[in-house]
Amino acid sequence: MSEYIVIEKVTLCYPHLWEKHAPPGTDNFKYSAEFIMDPYDSVHQHNFKVIQDAFVKVATEAGQTSRLQYLQSPLKSGDEENQRRQAKGRSPRPELTGKWFIRASDPDYPPEVVAQDPRVRITEAQKDSVFGGCIVNAQLDLYWSGNVQNPGVYVSPKKIQLVDNVNVQRIAGIGGGGGDAVDVFQKIEGAPAPVQPVPTNVGPTPVPPSAPAMPEKMPWE
Repeated sequence: MSEYIVIEKVTLCYPHLWEKHAPPGTDNFKYSAEFIMDPYDSVHQHNFKVIQDAFVKVATEAGQTSRLQYLQSPLKSGDEENQRRQAKGRSPRPELTGKWFIRASDPDYPPEVVAQDPRVRITEAQKDSVFGGCIVNAQLDLYWSGNVQNPGVYVSPKKIQLVDNVNVQRIAGIGGGGGDAVDVFQKIEGAPAPVQPVPTNVGPTPVPPSAPAMPEKMPWE
């Protein structure tokens, strides 16, 4: 009752790939990440089909065919997520507007993180190169859990491949240390030079196009 899949060229969000993280107010520590997709991107449309097919297969093999319409798919609507957040008095997440996403977590095992050459591992010492906003490929494990409180299909991250961390916009607030330091601090005038010079090649941040409105019917339906 487990299915491994690969989704391609997705936007990494809230990556906790080398250290466990727990939501505020909980002790539910896990390795985790979210992967954001655009419903108008043909590669992502293929990702949607891969996710949904695996979801149905895992639930069916678990003997849950009759409950499929009631089970929650791991593929989530960003707009619906923002509506739920606002209903609870929480701020919406702009990066999810008009997008879809999938969450993956594992309480025990960290995912393997590799470079464009999959033979090259990205270690914890190099984790600053993998931040919220990067484009990645991801191998995920969809599996059935008979959890008494919340039975259903869950997702675990297994392998992450960094595709692009250059031609992207580091999105403040979705991981990677809360965005660029220039979004947080101002230059300190008159301060002594640091012992080890800090690179200053900070260029303009590209502005992504506005997200399109969500269609009434998804392209793969």
